[in-house]
Amino acid sequence: REAGMCTLASAWRGLCSSSRLADLMNATRVGHSIVWMAPSAHMFKSHATTSLGSKFVFHDNVDPKFFTGSNVPDRPTTVVVSAQSVSGQFFEAWREKCRHEQQLTLVRRGTSLGSIDMNAAKELGIDVVNTPGVNSPHVAKFVIEMLGLSEPLADPKAAKAVVVGAGSVGQFVIDMMTNVGVKPTVVNRSPESPSLETALLGTTHLAVCAATSNKPIITAAHIRALLAGKKGRIKICSVSRPEAFSVEAILMIAQHQDRATLRFDYGDSILAPTREKVNRDGVKANVTWSSNAMASEACKQDMDEAVLSILVNSRAL
Repeated sequence: REAGMCTLASAWRGLCSSSRLADLMNATRVGHSIVWMAPSAHMFKSHATTSLGSKFVFHDNVDPKFFTGSNVPDRPTTVVVSAQSVSGQFFEAWREKCRHEQQLTLVRRGTSLGSIDMNAAKELGIDVVNTPGVNSPHVAKFVIEMLGLSEPLADPKAAKAVVVGAGSVGQFVIDMMTNVGVKPTVVNRSPESPSLETALLGTTHLAVCAATSNKPIITAAHIRALLAGKKGRIKICSVSRPEAFSVEAILMIAQHQDRATLRFDYGDSILAPTREKVNRDGVKANVTWSSNAMASEACKQDMDEAVLSILVNSRAL
């Protein structure tokens, strides 16, 4: 009976969300086109075909050639992307196609803007917005599941968890760990934060949820510290860009299949270059790559609704 009630609750949530998406689509700007180059919820495309507002066009690749192709719609004033790279050439081709349009908007369906040429967007007068925090609880749930901390451990004191990054996703991860009796050590930019090398000693569960920069956060020296702790299995899950780890650090983990597993989860196009370097001389069995953290239908619905809400609200300004 309890399982049946959960199924009914899930179905009801889906119906409510589906109705909300349809209402938001109908409230978008009439006479304009939205080019959707991101994932979407199951019922999204079917609702899009009957939108009374903007026309929706779906295309998989963020490619400048799209704007010179035969399928480009009239007035494509909005483009929606996920974790793909958006180059200056893409923005230039878009602006050339829409040179008579004052307002062009790129919506990042997600948080990080690291894959977008923000300088080019600014120079060409193209607005860039994102949906920070919307996917955070879903991504955090994925991290917790990958680390095996969804349920209380038989001996919580035997686990030493470290969370790198205390932003929106990191905070949800911290709260979820605490709820199952595991109090993590948090490493962030705070002056009170312990050093990463010190925190990693004896770690059994490592969650990497930090924003990246030009330099890797986790280097070979950090992995040496991690592996120098007590003998036992170490689970690592990273939902940061793969550049958060140096290639040397990843390869060091790969050499210790009996000690550590590392799961990367991000957009496949972002993972690919690092994955190719790591697997150049063969696939590493204990280093896995996926794009599943935001793949649940509930997450997709929340993300789609957030994007459409931005477009509708910007129209009202």
